[in-house]
Amino acid sequence: MRTPSRGSAPRRERGQRLGLRGRDQARPPPTGAPAAAAETSMININTATAEQLDALPGVGPAMAGKIVAYRQKNGPFSAADDLDSVPGIGPAKLEALRDLVTI
Repeated sequence: MRTPSRGSAPRRERGQRLGLRGRDQARPPPTGAPAAAAETSMININTATAEQLDALPGVGPAMAGKIVAYRQKNGPFSAADDLDSVPGIGPAKLEALRDLVTI
């Protein structure tokens, strides 16, 4: 068996498989990514920026802007359920967001 030269990949033995992911296998989440932090911590709807609100599932830039505008006009939310007063947030979206936000 030949020894690999400097800078080349190690040789595989006959029958040894490459450690490649198939298309159907999920890629592991990047470490230290902002999205990973958003998944593990709740977002305070009284202090969050539009960009932070945009990270919530089902909330895009337009809806995030509506939440911020509503908060600026009406003052801080007193409960997560107050999001249903924001135009465009109905019962289904409120239910999806309820466990992801805090006040």
